[in-house]
Amino acid sequence: MEEDGRSAKDASHLLRRMAWRWKVLVGVGAGLIVLALAIDWPPPTESSLPETTSFLVFLGAVVGAAGIIMGFSRE
Repeated sequence: MEEDGRSAKDASHLLRRMAWRWKVLVGVGAGLIVLALAIDWPPPTESSLPETTSFLVFLGAVVGAAGIIMGFSRE
């Protein structure tokens, strides 16, 4: 009986950690997008590099989407 209580406690702890992970990912993604749009970045010194603003928006969208997908897959 003690093992059932322990496994339920471990499962509850795991679900709480997963909830924090997806929320942090969405927050970091939103923070990257805000950072990209709020700061006036200088143009890249090399033409082969992407602009900082577009790169940070893209990275923020990917990280935020990963967090949202992780949140939906939990249910």
